[in-house]
Amino acid sequence: MGHLSIVTNNSFSEILREGCVSVKANLGKYAHKTIADVFSDCLATRINDPIFPWFVKDSTGPNDILGFKYELTVAEKPIYVKNDPLPLKIPIKTTIIEYPNMVSEDIALNLFCGDLLWNAIGKKSLGRGRALTHQTPFEDQILRNYLGIGSLRDYSFNRKQGIEITMNPGAYNQNHIEEVILTSLSNIELRNLHFYNGDTVTYEKVLEAWLMENLFDNFYIIFQIDCNVLWIGNYSPYGVLGKNIDIIALVEKNSQRYAFVIELKRDSINDDYFQTTYEQVVDYCIFSEMAFNLRKENIFPVIIGKLAQGYLPLEHIWPNKPLQIDYKVDQASIKFTHKDEIALQNLIKIFA
Repeated sequence: MGHLSIVTNNSFSEILREGCVSVKANLGKYAHKTIADVFSDCLATRINDPIFPWFVKDSTGPNDILGFKYELTVAEKPIYVKNDPLPLKIPIKTTIIEYPNMVSEDIALNLFCGDLLWNAIGKKSLGRGRALTHQTPFEDQILRNYLGIGSLRDYSFNRKQGIEITMNPGAYNQNHIEEVILTSLSNIELRNLHFYNGDTVTYEKVLEAWLMENLFDNFYIIFQIDCNVLWIGNYSPYGVLGKNIDIIALVEKNSQRYAFVIELKRDSINDDYFQTTYEQVVDYCIFSEMAFNLRKENIFPVIIGKLAQGYLPLEHIWPNKPLQIDYKVDQASIKFTHKDEIALQNLIKIFA
C-alpha cells in the first residue's frame, strides 16, 4: 500500500540528502499516547511500499512544486535517531521515480471525478496533522494514472544510523510503572516508554500500533483464516464528520474482496458498552461498504478489547456476527482469544 507524506520543497531536499522520510510530533499532556500514535503510522509502512510526497506551501519558500510529482520506495523498517530534530525516520531506496506531470491538489482531490482519493480527501477536509496518510493500492493507481509515466533517478544518501522501532512488549521495561514526563520526541529512552501495564496496554493507540506492525504478517494467527492481505490502514477518515475508524483490513480470497472493520477498546467491555461499540462499528461497516464497493456479506465487524465473555447484540443489524476478540499482553507479545466461537466458525467456513 502507499503512503502520503506532507513535505515542502525545503524538507524534500532534506529527504534527498539523508535518504529518509522523517516524522515529527509535538508531545503534549499525553506524550506516551502521542508517541504510540506516530509509531503506529510509521509501523504501517512495509518494505517496498510506495510513498508519495505531498508538497504544500512553505511561508519561507521556495514553492516550485505544489501537489505530487515523485514516488519513493520504503527500503527498511522505521528507525529512531536519538537527538535528531526529526527522530523518527523511514529509510527509502536510492532509486526514486520522478513523474513528468506535477499533479496539483485541485486535480488529485477532485470530488467530481469517478475515482476518489478517499484517504487524502479525508485528511485535507479534516485539517488534521498526522505523520503519514495511508492509501489503498487502488488509490495508489489512481494517483499514478494522474502522474503519467515516470523516469527512474538514482541518488546517494548520507543516511543516519538509528534503532528499529517496535511495539512488541519484550522491547519495553514492563516494570517501569510510572510515566516519565516527556517534553521532546528527540530525547526519549525507548525501553522506558510506558506502553504496557500488566496484561493491558496503557492506551488504545498502543494496541493499534502493535497491530499495524504485526497484523499483516499474522493475519492467520488472529483470525484463523487463509487469505491474501491487500491493505491495512489505521485511523481512516469516517467521511468528514471528524471521526476515524481505528483499523480497516482489506483482504482477498478466491477473487473476492472482504473488509474487516476493527474497533479497539483498551479496557474491559460490559454488556452496555458492548452494545454501544457494536452500533458504532456497524456504522463504520456501512461506510466501508460504500468506500470499497463491497457487499454487506463481505464485511466483518470486529471488536478487540478486554472481553471476559462474548456478548449478544440486542439486535443483529449486520449480516455477519461481530467477531469479539479478547487481548492479553505477556512478556513477549500480545495474545488474542475469540470469545464468540460461533462467529469465528462462521468466518472460517466462509474462507474455507
